[in-house]
Amino acid sequence: MAARAGGSRTRPRVRARTARERRRHPYGEIRRMGRHACRWRAFSLTAKADRIEVDAQGEASVFDYKTGDPPSKPQVLAGWSPQLTLEAAMIEAGAFPEIGARPVAGAAYVGLKNGGKTQQLSWKEISFSDVVAKHSGELVRMLSQYRDPATPYPSRPYVAFVRHEGDYDHLARVKEWARGGGDDA
Repeated sequence: MAARAGGSRTRPRVRARTARERRRHPYGEIRRMGRHACRWRAFSLTAKADRIEVDAQGEASVFDYKTGDPPSKPQVLAGWSPQLTLEAAMIEAGAFPEIGARPVAGAAYVGLKNGGKTQQLSWKEISFSDVVAKHSGELVRMLSQYRDPATPYPSRPYVAFVRHEGDYDHLARVKEWARGGGDDA
């Protein structure tokens, strides 16, 4: 019988590396549901943090491992990819009980391919904590808007920026309207 890739000879090394990682960064791989209060009612914001590290000063850093291309800094700043900033808001609010509420110093995407490039989220014109507050506020505003029953739920809210089909295009009859097959045709 042929040996399997990742067979028993590599397992002790992996276990030893994992044990070392746990001693160095005991808060990695935290998965929790966080709750964030909104002025009209509570909603649940759920996140799986790939890695959270807490430094000697008690500040956290949050990391996301990427096998593909990470979003660009302008995309994150504009709010198109708020994953790490919202995870940071959850950490600041105490949504991860293992580490408690604490300030977040920063965040980064860690590439797992092509040499493992790390992209820190930092901008010259605005601090990371200001971006976290901005994205958290925008989420609350958006959820407050959708509380109003008259607020429409568009199937493609940003058609100029999204080039793929949406999950709800069939319900909105996007293909039919695109080819001019509406009632006035």
